[in-house]
Amino acid sequence: MQPGEVHVATEPCLLRTVLGSCISVCLWDEARHIGGLNHFVLPDARDGERDARFGDVAIPLLIERLRRLACAKLVAKVFGGAAVMPASGTTVGDSNIAVALALLEQYRITVIARRTGGTEGISLRFNSVTGGVRLRVFRPPP
Repeated sequence: MQPGEVHVATEPCLLRTVLGSCISVCLWDEARHIGGLNHFVLPDARDGERDARFGDVAIPLLIERLRRLACAKLVAKVFGGAAVMPASGTTVGDSNIAVALALLEQYRITVIARRTGGTEGISLRFNSVTGGVRLRVFRPPP
């Protein structure tokens, strides 16, 4: 998946993406074996913009699409938000993590796994049937 995409899989599917400061929220309904994933770049849209590159759009959109499929018992896994560029103070990754966790709390969706922050990018594979996630870390060269 590319930045700004939101995908829900009603059939068995392996969703893949690569993250640095971006965030992916994986949502899964164990009873229905349906899951979905988003990939957002920045925390907040401007002036009512409805673009899934922004967390405050991508997360509600993913939740809405799953609820339309009668998914009621969603759990979340959150990944990304790394500080891949040298920075001091709050990074884009930090802001992305904060918006993801705040929105999931607002929607009362439990986060059952997360790997956020740090300085390394990751490759993510999400299994829509099992809800399982495999990560590969990209370590910078010594």
